[in-house]
Amino acid sequence: MPTAFSGSWRGAVAQPNSRITHWTAFLELTAGHRTGAFTIENWCSGSATVLSANPSQLVLREVIDSDPLDACATSGVVTLRRTSGVRATFRWVDDALHSNVATGVLLRG
Repeated sequence: MPTAFSGSWRGAVAQPNSRITHWTAFLELTAGHRTGAFTIENWCSGSATVLSANPSQLVLREVIDSDPLDACATSGVVTLRRTSGVRATFRWVDDALHSNVATGVLLRG
């Protein structure tokens, strides 16, 4: 994980083509590690592994491994684009249904 993206990220996300249309995303990313943690509210959790990175953009493969309410897609691609040191746009695309997209803004801290 690049240092520019390390830390705890959190933010509100909109996903209009889903059963759950609004949720809070949490990402825990550690510099030097290839994989971090991805959590959706208290519903789902899993891993987020780096696919590509540069100082302003991070692309992650997200895989859910805990979904007790059967509320979340099993995997997708997360793109974070830093807009400041503590702010990034968030975009998630479902691996199984590419029209199932979630967007928002995450804050670090």
